[in-house]
Amino acid sequence: PIDGITTFRKKSAVVTAELARELELPFLDVANARTTKNKFKTRKVLSAAGLSAPEFFYFDDENSLEMVLRQIERITQKDQKSLFPMIMKPTG
Repeated sequence: PIDGITTFRKKSAVVTAELARELELPFLDVANARTTKNKFKTRKVLSAAGLSAPEFFYFDDENSLEMVLRQIERITQKDQKSLFPMIMKPTG
């Protein structure tokens, strides 16, 4: 008998979850496996669960980038802390 299944590749998380579901093996459920493929969604889930996550912002065009920069400015002025250096990377 097979007792478990795993993957070491993020790209394989969804198919591994689907296999685990079909074989009734322990693993992430399919929805959570899909969430792990998107950094923004993952950070939202972690924060909502009260787990530690770095500050994060989402933008997808020039207008929302300006909005994020204003938001960062408000945070740094209010909390008197710097959010820099900052790393920007794609969500998927």
